[in-house]
Parts: sequence; structure tokens; C-alpha cells
Amino acid sequence: MFLAAASSGSASAAVFVITEFQGIPRNAPSSPTKQMPLWESGVAYLFSDGGPILSAEFSGTSPGGYIRGIFGRMGQRWESSAGNGVYDVSSPGPINIVNAQSNLSLDSHFLPLTIPGAVYTDLPTEGQIQFPGLNPIPSTDAVGYGSGFPPGMGLQFQGFLKGSFVLPASAQSTWLPFAYLTLGGSLAFSADVTTTDGTFRVAQFLLHPDVPEPAAISVMFSCFLITSRRSRKLF
Repeated sequence: MFLAAASSGSASAAVFVITEFQGIPRNAPSSPTKQMPLWESGVAYLFSDGGPILSAEFSGTSPGGYIRGIFGRMGQRWESSAGNGVYDVSSPGPINIVNAQSNLSLDSHFLPLTIPGAVYTDLPTEGQIQFPGLNPIPSTDAVGYGSGFPPGMGLQFQGFLKGSFVLPASAQSTWLPFAYLTLGGSLAFSADVTTTDGTFRVAQFLLHPDVPEPAAISVMFSCFLITSRRSRKLF
């Protein structure tokens, strides 16, 4: 299932995020030993209804002062270099794993951009994670399963996934998968995306019911909704 909302600062072009939902995050296609009930997984795509995408900035701060990235309650799988329960080896990607492929299907990360010549100009990073948070996968001394901080006072206090990339001429397209996400609540996408039509600000929200606290696990939700702010052409 694909969900998207799009808007544009001009009559001729828009850039927005489309999410292809892939079901409950699990580490195998059948009879999984690990899965995340009440969570959702999905591949996020950038889509331009104008010219091909040249680059995207999901990191740093814009000249206008807004923080770029993907923010919210994302599921994360980190490792402990010392095997002592201190999870210090992050997994922001790029990793070529989506749902039901491996234990990294239980993790949120940027995807490889699939075409030779594509380059991350800001390497992916992630943080603001609680272990275990509301993640239902039990952690071990070697591997921690956590969740990003939920919406609070501002984006800087939320779980985040950040990175920026450029595409060579041979790789430029209007349709680009860029991240695999496990959702335990709503997410915000904040980016500057450059196409052959100009640079656009993407400020979009993926609304997803928060996974309940363990004491309220019997509460079930099944409604998915995407909304967005208008994408504004910057120049």
C-alpha cells in the first residue's frame, strides 16, 4: 500500500515523499523468530512530478533555520562493541535491507541509492534513541533494540535519521527509494530536494498511531494517514 500527500509552491512542480507500507517488521518472510507487533514497516520514496531529482539534504540546518532529517519514533537495532549492553555501534545505513530479509529488517536506515555514482555527501547518522523504549524485541548484551524519542518540544528532541546525497546524471530520476523505516508512531520528513526545476523544501508528516505502553498493549489501532505542509520552491 502506498500513501502520499503532495503540494507545491509552484503550478508546475512538486517534490514529496511516498511511503510503501510492507507490514509488521519481521526478520524473515515466514515463521519469523522476531517481529514487532503493532509497528509498521515501509520504504520511503522521493517523487518529483517535475524534473529529475539531482540531490537531497536530510541533514544539517537550512539557511532559513529549520532542521533537516527524518524524525520520530523509529525502531532501531544497534550493537555493543564491548558486548556489555552499552549500544555504541549505530546502523543508519546505507544498508540494502527492507522488511522480512534479516535482523536489520527490524532497523530504520537509509538505503543504497542503487545506481553507480550516487554519493552520500553527509554520511547517514541517527540518535535520540531509548533502549528499549517501546521496542518489543528483547535486547541482549550484544544487540540493543530501541525506539526513537517521540515528538516533544521540537525536532531536536526526537529520534532522528539524517543524511544527504547527490545523484550523477546517469542516476537522476523522478522516483527514488531512499529509506527503510520501522514506525512506532508518527514521523516528520524535513529536507531540501533539488531537481532540474529548482530546489524545494519538503516538510511532510506521516501520521501513525503510537504503539501503546506495555500496560496498554490491548489497545489496537489500524488507521494510517499522511499529511503534509506545502513544499516551497526555494530558488
